[in-house]
Amino acid sequence: CVLLAGCGRYPIAAEGASPSAAASRSAACSPTPLITPSEERTPGWWGGEQLPLMSDRDAIAQYGADHLDEFAGVKFANEPWVRVVAAFTGNLDVHCAALQELVAHPERLEVIKLRYTVKDLQRIRNEIQSQMTPDRPIEGVGGSMGHVNVELRADGEPVAAELWARYGDALRLRVGTAPYPPSDS
Repeated sequence: CVLLAGCGRYPIAAEGASPSAAASRSAACSPTPLITPSEERTPGWWGGEQLPLMSDRDAIAQYGADHLDEFAGVKFANEPWVRVVAAFTGNLDVHCAALQELVAHPERLEVIKLRYTVKDLQRIRNEIQSQMTPDRPIEGVGGSMGHVNVELRADGEPVAAELWARYGDALRLRVGTAPYPPSDS
C-alpha cells in the first residue's frame, strides 16, 4: 500500500489507509504543479521537464544511500505533472524536511511511504536470481520501486506459489501472461 506524505506542509495519510483512500488524498498530498497540465503537453514526452530535476534525483539517491535502513527508492513521476518521488519506510516528516533543504526544487518533491527498503528488495531479488536455472520456470527478475518483479513460464505456478508464500507482497509475479496470485474476480 502506497501512502502519500505531505512533506511537512500537508497531512500524512494514516497508517493502514486503503490504496483507494491514499489515492483519493493524492491531490492534497502532492506538490503544487508548476508546469503546463498534462492534457496540454505532448503525450509521452517528459524528458525536458525531468532534466532540471536530475540533480535532485541524484541528491535524493545519495541521501538514501546514507539512510539504507529506511530508504525505499527514488523515481520520476510524470502525471499529472513531473516531480521527483522519494520513498521511505518510516520517519517521513524527518526525511522530507531534510530533502526539502537538500534539493533545488522542493516544490517538485513528493515523499511516499513504502513497505520495503531498497536493501530488502535487493536481498529478495538476489535470492530469487540465485534460483534461476534451466530446469526452473523463472524467466526474469527485475525491480521497480517497492517491489521485485518476477516473470515465470506458463508452467511456473507451483514455483510462483512458493515465492508468494516466502516473500508475499514484496513481489509482483506473472505466470505466463497472468498475474499471480490470480485476482478473485
